[in-house]
Amino acid sequence: GDWSSTCALPIWPVFVILLDIALICRLPQWIAISLVVIVVTWLVINGVEGAFRFGFYDFTFVVPEDIRTQVCDCSRPPCAWGIADSITNLISNMCVFLLDFYFTRGFANELYK
Repeated sequence: GDWSSTCALPIWPVFVILLDIALICRLPQWIAISLVVIVVTWLVINGVEGAFRFGFYDFTFVVPEDIRTQVCDCSRPPCAWGIADSITNLISNMCVFLLDFYFTRGFANELYK
């Protein structure tokens, strides 16, 4: 597969950790809300790009050209995942993120009672 399907641009897990820190340390609520919006937006864009290849991964600030050409091995790049795989990937990533948010928020609320 190409860079995105092989490595899935693992940016959003960093935001999961930042969100957990924001919840546990009781930072202002706008920080947690902003992180949730950023991650959900990223996951949706990543899923749509994976299915339809509208060109998001072609921006050089996302994936450098030399890495894209090394990893992509389909006959006619860019290589799409397909709609079913993209939806499955999106749902599973959203579940991980939103369940982490739910449980961490509950833990933080109980911690400070």
